[in-house]
Amino acid sequence: MRVTGLFIYPVKSLRGFAVQAAEIDALGFAGDRRFLVVDDTGKFLTQRTVPRMACIDARLSEGKLVLSAEGAGSISVPTAFSTAR
Repeated sequence: MRVTGLFIYPVKSLRGFAVQAAEIDALGFAGDRRFLVVDDTGKFLTQRTVPRMACIDARLSEGKLVLSAEGAGSISVPTAFSTAR
């Protein structure tokens, strides 16, 4: 077997990013497909039903999930909830 590229897709059905190495945990590559997009009823969305999802970049950076799309800017959210008050 020969591996020619590794990619992490933090959000199912959004663009991912190439990595030089990946850590493995009980669920596979750490950070891979740990999030998904849902509509207002809680139903998850995919590129099959919303093809333009393929235009959204998803990256993990310093404890945050950063989503961006050309011409739409970006938004970041923490990947873990803080219990500190």
